[in-house]
Amino acid sequence: MSVLAAAQVNPGDTAWMLAATALVLLMTPALGLFYAGLVRSKNTLNTFMMCIAALAIALITWVVIGYSLAFGGDGPIIGGLGHAFLQDVTLEPRDGQTIPHLLFMAFQATFCIVTTALVSGAVVERMRFGPFLVFSGLWAVLVYAVLAHWAFGGGWLHGFDEEKDVGRAAAGYGGDGIHHRFIRQPQGATGGAGDVLGKLPRGGVYRA
Repeated sequence: MSVLAAAQVNPGDTAWMLAATALVLLMTPALGLFYAGLVRSKNTLNTFMMCIAALAIALITWVVIGYSLAFGGDGPIIGGLGHAFLQDVTLEPRDGQTIPHLLFMAFQATFCIVTTALVSGAVVERMRFGPFLVFSGLWAVLVYAVLAHWAFGGGWLHGFDEEKDVGRAAAGYGGDGIHHRFIRQPQGATGGAGDVLGKLPRGGVYRA
């Protein structure tokens, strides 16, 4: 690490972001316990493991390509491949930040993880464990990474419109916009898509 970059890293900011990253990460197993308590006893373990598996799958896809698509460029729709496999993601801070780039990536990864785990709540008792793993990987890359770029990765919803001198529709540092505007609201873009997928016909009859 260069002397200039080291001077830009703020120890207090870094310590707080480490704590925040750990706290957000803990939300995923907590969510698994919550969902497991809402289903029939025979599906408890499967439901909990969906959230734990989402942690692993989303983390891998985020490191391989998701982070790059979300924060690797400033295109209006999607980022680039400049940070694929964490290329150039080091302990040096990003422009305008005072924390290591690697820590910023990890912090953003926790939101991808917990948001992917949230989707499992729409498909519990409707999707088998194996297909959910495939769905989680595809969803984390094709849906979350794209919407994250839109909202706070430099996409068309992010930042300030200098020509019109007005703020755009969204601004955020963590996962708040993706969670609440796109995922958790039933009328949201991916929330609606997930709702449709969760209600596709399946074998057998549900009995509470």
